[in-house]
Amino acid sequence: MSAWTEEWQRELYRRHARKAYKRAIRFLKDHEEEIVALGERRLLEGYALYEDRMFHWSYNELRQNELEEAADLVVYGVCGIAKGWK
Repeated sequence: MSAWTEEWQRELYRRHARKAYKRAIRFLKDHEEEIVALGERRLLEGYALYEDRMFHWSYNELRQNELEEAADLVVYGVCGIAKGWK
């Protein structure tokens, strides 16, 4: 069984989420070119599976997906903080 219990993860997240959010903003700025290039590659690679589906999503669907992806950056940041990353 993992020592990283749900309760421990929740407490770690609550303690470091704001710092991780600020780290995510810096990360986006610092890696703009790489992220834009990766976005293009992922769009083209995904076409075989999804064609143009996301271009037909509603505003709410697009916004929800953007929020979920942004939230993942915060979660990854908290994991990095737990590992001692700055």
